[in-house]
Amino acid sequence: MLALAVAATSCNGADEGADEGALTVHVIDWNPAKTDVGSVSVVAEFDRGVVTFGERGAAVLVGGVVVARHALASTWRAAALIPAGDASAAPWLVAVTGAGRVLRLRSGYDFDDVTDRYHLGDTPVLSVVALGPTAAVFTYAQGFAVVEGATITRYEGAVPSPAGGVRLASIPAADTVRVFDPRSGAAVGYTVRGVTSVALDASGRLVAITPTTLYEESEGELRAVFSSRIPLHGLAVQGRRVWFGIGTELGVYEAAVSTTRGARLPSDAVLTASPGGVWALSTQGLEQYVDAAGVTADQIAWERTVRPVFARRCGACHLPGGSADLDLSTYASWQTRRPAIRRRVLRDRTMPPTMSTPLTASEASAVAAWSGVDPS
Repeated sequence: MLALAVAATSCNGADEGADEGALTVHVIDWNPAKTDVGSVSVVAEFDRGVVTFGERGAAVLVGGVVVARHALASTWRAAALIPAGDASAAPWLVAVTGAGRVLRLRSGYDFDDVTDRYHLGDTPVLSVVALGPTAAVFTYAQGFAVVEGATITRYEGAVPSPAGGVRLASIPAADTVRVFDPRSGAAVGYTVRGVTSVALDASGRLVAITPTTLYEESEGELRAVFSSRIPLHGLAVQGRRVWFGIGTELGVYEAAVSTTRGARLPSDAVLTASPGGVWALSTQGLEQYVDAAGVTADQIAWERTVRPVFARRCGACHLPGGSADLDLSTYASWQTRRPAIRRRVLRDRTMPPTMSTPLTASEASAVAAWSGVDPS
């Protein structure tokens, strides 16, 4: 066992942040068919869709369609995409149950228990995070294990509220942040009064948040980059973009801070990074926000009006690997086939197939409005 040696660095300053710019976000309806998945406690994405974990187990959604449900557990600790535990190239989506077991999502949308693969024995796992593109970290009460290929290295010292990246960050005690570098085996500690959350960006840069201040690591120190009288909360990093909550608004820090107006973010939201945006999990439910700068008006129109039609009427055949052998689960797939969809759905009306129930007038109008065709 290797004990962590921590060098403490004080960080008590509170520099004024950069001027706020405008941030516009769209709420994405991740469950357009309104399938009841119960109360969600953890969410994670993989290459084809999203998995929610909650009181009723795990629900796998692809293209907004629930394709699998498993009553595996009623409580969950964490979930993450990590490097595969075998020779395959695709990462694994794994989740940690309330009992501390590690489950992997398989290609057929079922799960298997892979706890023993990582030689974790009967020790309940508390969390899992990716540690760069080749390693993962499993934490437990008295320490953690770094897994890279077939090599498993164990370390002493609890790492509550872990955040992964090139390094491993945690909040081991009140007002304390610790960052561990598995390449050197060294750790550095920062004193951050009132720290509530930490994260690491793609380059391994540490960010930390308190109810009043957002900090980033620079040249071995933490510096305040944004301060607010409105309480700050939540923290998620996608690439080099830092997402956080400002009361009921969302903020993004990337060299400067941009904030929303009227986002209505729950004040207890826990944030999880999503490509192009962020998930917000709270007592009010689960919401997905995307930065409007990264999507077109046409895509948003498709998300709001057409994807619910797909989820209700098309998903049975047109999901990846579906019986139609034509994946229509994404905006891109509809956009590239726009003329064919207009012809088959609105003019020839051969889709849905004649043996299926025809689209309702409102469903046909939604497709028509998006595709620019008069449904009559």
